[in-house]
Amino acid sequence: MYTLFLTGGIGSGKSTALAHLRARGADVVDLDEVAHRVLEDEDIKRQLAARFGAQVIGADGRVERPELARRAFADAASTADLDAITHPAILARLDAMFDEAARREDPAAPVRLAVVEVQIAEAAGSGVADEVMTLACPREQRKLRAVTRGMSPQDFDRRDAMQVDDAQRAALADTVIDSSGDPEDLVARLDAWFDARQAAGWRRPARQGRDEGGRFAPGWLSRACAGLPSPALAFVGRHNSGKTTLVVKVIEELVARGVDVGSVKHHGHRGFDIDVEGKDSWRHRHAGASEVAISAPDQFALIRTLDEELTMEQVVRMMRPHEVVLVEGYRHSEMPAVEVMRAANERDRLAGEEFVRAVRSGEPFAFDPAELRERLGGDADRQPDERTVAIATDMPRVRRAALECGMRAFGLDCAEEIADFVRGGLGAVDPR
Repeated sequence: MYTLFLTGGIGSGKSTALAHLRARGADVVDLDEVAHRVLEDEDIKRQLAARFGAQVIGADGRVERPELARRAFADAASTADLDAITHPAILARLDAMFDEAARREDPAAPVRLAVVEVQIAEAAGSGVADEVMTLACPREQRKLRAVTRGMSPQDFDRRDAMQVDDAQRAALADTVIDSSGDPEDLVARLDAWFDARQAAGWRRPARQGRDEGGRFAPGWLSRACAGLPSPALAFVGRHNSGKTTLVVKVIEELVARGVDVGSVKHHGHRGFDIDVEGKDSWRHRHAGASEVAISAPDQFALIRTLDEELTMEQVVRMMRPHEVVLVEGYRHSEMPAVEVMRAANERDRLAGEEFVRAVRSGEPFAFDPAELRERLGGDADRQPDERTVAIATDMPRVRRAALECGMRAFGLDCAEEIADFVRGGLGAVDPR
């Protein structure tokens, strides 16, 4: 069963789209009915009463939906609280429904599509749906449509303000369909999408299962770094991408599991002084010594003046053996790398857009730096490439694109999962 989440603002044409997809044989799921069932859950009712007052539960023990709506939609904060209580349960029920439908489906059936209309942006990154589609239509045009159908302008403004905006919907979607034309134009666009998916056999996008091909079989990192004294994994990204924060958390997680971790911090600019001005070692170097060693009972440091920069591999070879070395930087090494991208970083957002576009076009690593130079400056050629084994990002579309082309994908706060990935790469099985 191929599952589609359909999103769009008020007046974007969702009803037209759902009716047409149903006419073409799709199973359209009534999300309101699913929500009704969720509101019958005793734990959900307790949470709602605790947050919105006992009055939202009637004498018969059922949720008083009009009263709940009045209180929950009074302001954005209350609406967010309602979402936090009900949405996880709604998504869990949808997931169970789709699993059951997949077990019942006939592989020979011409249409294997389930469609759910959703307003919840979090659903896009939930992993429940195979694809998220949004209908894009300018706000003023949507407002005109809604008012023509009988909604007051004030009610439209109030309700629209509580939803994510069109740009956010587009950023979370796999597919964006222009619904600004007449209904016939929308139907034609939906038909083109439907025919393309049906011709492909309603195949699901590649996800973590791509690893089953052997790319990340146990010990993959050790094999990729054969010849080095230690397996090494680089964490690369643009300035302010969050590399240091993530690397520190992964180091802490691995050390807590008893793994001996070495680390390397790459500094890409000349003129950086490792030593402290005025200290004896600094005075030795500035007197002309090309190499200075600092030795203490519990630490040792070697400062060497270089004619050319060392490679990551050379640095790792100079270190004593470790179970693993995590490297921050060294994008252009030959070692496996995790790309770090953060949505709050403008250059990361632009690069993420280009990555998604390229993956969708079937040429995931065919970037021309010249085309991006004006927008990304010196970061133009810093894109994921064939050495990238994973992407860590808070951008759902980039994570999905990474999975589609055989990489692993993690959130920026997923240090435990990344540590699992590293342990597997060493051939180790975590006992937890």
